[in-house]
Amino acid sequence: MQAYAHAGEHGKLWLGLRAAGALLDGPRRPLYRRGLRAVGIAYAANQAIKFTVRRPRPRLQDLPPLTRTITALSYPSAHATTAFACARTLSRAVPAAPLY
Repeated sequence: MQAYAHAGEHGKLWLGLRAAGALLDGPRRPLYRRGLRAVGIAYAANQAIKFTVRRPRPRLQDLPPLTRTITALSYPSAHATTAFACARTLSRAVPAAPLY
């Protein structure tokens, strides 16, 4: 789970999937490029909001974190933001249900 969680940081997993799609699927290359931009823009907007709002990540005294985090800020979730941006743009090429 740690590796999966870290793959989602900064949208790395989604950017990697989009880059691979752009390289391997020539007919849909414009869709993958648009998705790369969408994920990048979503991540940038997420970070701007996160560092403006500055909501601290909740900590539970008797429950230590399962993995490290990049910042102590929690809102909005970059994992959720980039995953939704990827799913929204990729749903034009593959069935939407499994993406969401």
